[in-house]
Amino acid sequence: MLLKELVEKLNEALNREIATTIRNILEQAVVVGADQDVIRSIYRHRVSLGMGRAQFLADLIIDLFGVPVIKTDFALPPPSAQAQVKTCLKEMLERDCRQEHNEAKEYAQLGGAALAGGMLEVASAMRQFAHDRREQGGKLRRIIDFPELLADKPLQLIVNRKSFETTTAVKSKRQGRLS
Repeated sequence: MLLKELVEKLNEALNREIATTIRNILEQAVVVGADQDVIRSIYRHRVSLGMGRAQFLADLIIDLFGVPVIKTDFALPPPSAQAQVKTCLKEMLERDCRQEHNEAKEYAQLGGAALAGGMLEVASAMRQFAHDRREQGGKLRRIIDFPELLADKPLQLIVNRKSFETTTAVKSKRQGRLS
C-alpha cells in the first residue's frame, strides 16, 4: 500500500471514529429508564475511547506527512428520531454492536495493509484498535443478552468502572446478601 493510500484509509478511519463518538454522545444523552446511569456510563467510556483513537489517528496521519481531513456530517437527528431512541434501547445497542464488529474488521484490514507495507507500528496499533472494537462489541452484546435489563425489570447492575465489565446481581432474600 502506498503512503498516500494509507493516509486516505487513516482519514476514513478518523472520520468513522469522530462520527461514532458524536453518535455515542447523542445516544447516551437520550437513554432513559431505571438503568440509564449504567448505560450512560458505558457510552461515556466509549466516547473517551473514541476520542483517544481519533487523536491517535490524527497524529499518525501528520506523522505520515498527511493532512487529517474531516468529512463527517455532524447534523443532530430530528426530534422524532431522538424520541425513537428513547423507546428502542435494544435496537440502539444492537446497531452499535454491529458497528463495533464492522469497525473491528476495518481496523484489522488496515493493520494487514500496513503490515504488508512494512509499517509494523501502524499495523500493531490498528490490530489493537480492532481488538478494542471487538471487546466493546462484546460488552454491548452482554447487555443485549440480558432481557431483564432491557425490559426494565428489577435488576441490580454492578459496573466495574475501571474495566466497565458488567455483571448482574440479584438480591437473595433468603440469604440477605447479593448472590
